[in-house]
Amino acid sequence: MNWIILILALFLIVFEAIYEGLKIRKKHITSGVIEFIYLAIITLIAFAWISGCRTPFEYQEATFWKVIGGYLLLRFALFDLIWNISADQRWFYLGRTKLYDRFLSKVPTGFIWFIKVICIPLALAWLLNYGQ
Repeated sequence: MNWIILILALFLIVFEAIYEGLKIRKKHITSGVIEFIYLAIITLIAFAWISGCRTPFEYQEATFWKVIGGYLLLRFALFDLIWNISADQRWFYLGRTKLYDRFLSKVPTGFIWFIKVICIPLALAWLLNYGQ
């Protein structure tokens, strides 16, 4: 168990330092990919701990994956809007540096927000009923 704690601590330190260093060097895409991996693993660990499972495949009812899916849908629906408001940007602003923003900029804005609105009730249903 001590090795797992050490590996986790090193992962958290190294990945955060790498993606922040690359961001300073203006390597936005590479930084964004590493930041995504970093945040995805932290999110998986947090939800695994909350769900009480040791491996993602421990539950027969896929409870863990329902929580992860609900989180991802809710994040997709709310993150950009909250970020844009806090950054004093237009509500529907999409950046140009991350792969996610570059991909979404090719999709009509109205369609993106339509999908985001649909994701909210689905995410809430998965998150509020994850144990049933």
